[in-house]
Amino acid sequence: AAIPCLVLSTSFLLLLIGCTRYEYEPIYHCLLGIDFYYINNTPYTIKGVTLKTENGLRKDPILPFEKIKIHQEGNIACQFINPTRFTTPVVNSDSTRIVFDDLKFLIYEKESRSTGDGFTVIANYSYRKIKEVYYEFTYAFTEADYNNATPLVFGEDLIGSVWRCTEGEGLQEGLDYTEFRIISETQLQGWAKWEEEPSPELYFTADYRIEGESLLITDFGQTITATLTDDYSGLITNIDEEGECVFYKR
Repeated sequence: AAIPCLVLSTSFLLLLIGCTRYEYEPIYHCLLGIDFYYINNTPYTIKGVTLKTENGLRKDPILPFEKIKIHQEGNIACQFINPTRFTTPVVNSDSTRIVFDDLKFLIYEKESRSTGDGFTVIANYSYRKIKEVYYEFTYAFTEADYNNATPLVFGEDLIGSVWRCTEGEGLQEGLDYTEFRIISETQLQGWAKWEEEPSPELYFTADYRIEGESLLITDFGQTITATLTDDYSGLITNIDEEGECVFYKR
């Protein structure tokens, strides 16, 4: 008779252990409001900034020295409000390309929700708490962004392009023209057409690299600098200070 009693007692103990009571904190929801401000602190019109709004997508350019506001709101668990983990209104993309005045472009890469360049992730914004469930985030485009941008003429269409100089003090006497032909991401060719010859002649193949608004061309240890004109339509050289030659893209 003792065995059934022992079994009953053990089963009752297991029942008590299995029915341990846990206290759960109730979840309350708040209406969270966020204002995103984008400021263009440059004298250039910025294109390519696509933002989510309550009414759809905003694709309009940001004008010089303009400040725009994007408002967002939504329900969120009050206990989990963390401004460092908010999501920006920037349309999700691994790569975002903006253009300054149709002159230069800058590409922002986004690695994850929390890491990336520029305005693509919240970590690069300044913010302040307006009240308990209201925040303000600000991102500013600056002259430094413009200075770090790449001239459009040095972009995707650079390879295969031809730049020709037909006049100037730097054009050797007897030449109709001289030109650069960009053949790859790292090499270009130098061609020249003499007045008495029916076709141009290849003179050299050299390495080049882009630094800011210039092509630095290296051939047999000598470096030639070709710098963009103010309107980005040509490249100016002044080899050995013998006079300028302006190469225009054909």
